[in-house]
Amino acid sequence: MSNDRWIVSGVMMFFLLYFLKASTQQEKRNVQYIQKRLPHLCELLELNQVLSILEARSNPLVKCLYGIIWPMPTLLYAYLLYLDIDSRKVGYIFVGVPATEIQLSLEGIVVLLVVYMNVSCLRIHLELRKLIADIDRDQQKAGRPVP
Repeated sequence: MSNDRWIVSGVMMFFLLYFLKASTQQEKRNVQYIQKRLPHLCELLELNQVLSILEARSNPLVKCLYGIIWPMPTLLYAYLLYLDIDSRKVGYIFVGVPATEIQLSLEGIVVLLVVYMNVSCLRIHLELRKLIADIDRDQQKAGRPVP
């Protein structure tokens, strides 16, 4: 079995991704509200965006880079789980079969939680990016300077 402290870091990653998801959801709601009720402020809204506007205007290479970065938490924790499953026979020797299987079950749950939050964050981010891209396109069509 590898170093098992990653279970704690996995739980922490889950909560960090949860906070990112909550923040991104609120930002999406704010964008939708301004877009529907205060369209004259869309230019200011666009100026407030950092990652979403860069992605909306970026070339395919940058979008590919974001496509690699976003799933990293999932890939990292899945790899750690794979290493522990691969070395479970050592755990059987040192701590016994029941303890090893319980630990692997906990690790599997942590990985599933991280995967769920990672996918949720990505989905909301893509929705927000589309909203910002639409606003950006409308601003450009209106002949307003691009921020």
